[in-house]
Amino acid sequence: MNNNNKIEKWLNELMLETKATLHASMSKLLDKEDAEDVLQEAYFKVYEAKKSGLQHDNYKAFLFKVARNSALSRLRHKKVIRSSLKAVHDSDVDRFASITNEDKICKEQDSALLFQAINDLPPICRQVFVLRKFKHKSHSEIANMLNISNKTVENHITKAVKHCRDSILLYYKKKSIKAAHIKQTGT
Repeated sequence: MNNNNKIEKWLNELMLETKATLHASMSKLLDKEDAEDVLQEAYFKVYEAKKSGLQHDNYKAFLFKVARNSALSRLRHKKVIRSSLKAVHDSDVDRFASITNEDKICKEQDSALLFQAINDLPPICRQVFVLRKFKHKSHSEIANMLNISNKTVENHITKAVKHCRDSILLYYKKKSIKAAHIKQTGT
């Protein structure tokens, strides 16, 4: 029997003697798949040590130490992964919160601009626009309420929509020009 066969026979005997206990120990620390991987690594390292001629007073103790160190290494690795994932998740949450806050501010600003534009409308035009767009009245209902024709209601709504659109576009155009000027001059 050659030396490799002797070492394999010795390893098989060591596995029969220790596998149940070692697996139970590793299963307390790790999930089933990781525990099995740690066992395989530990037996392989003991086999390599024996094959290379390294002498140990107690290979069984060496096996358990190798398995324990491998398990702890896996646990540390998983902890690092979890903390990294948490950091990524937290930064995503922060980024989403800031985007949400920016969206909220933009919507509030757009609403303020719209209401300012509506307030700038002539009184009858503003009244027709509010009745149609916010109170959801039909053209004929508005015409009857204000004692005007349907065509006049349509004209007021068209005028109001154009005025609101132009007011908001003018605001953003001025803001864009100002931002470009600041970018160019730095002031």
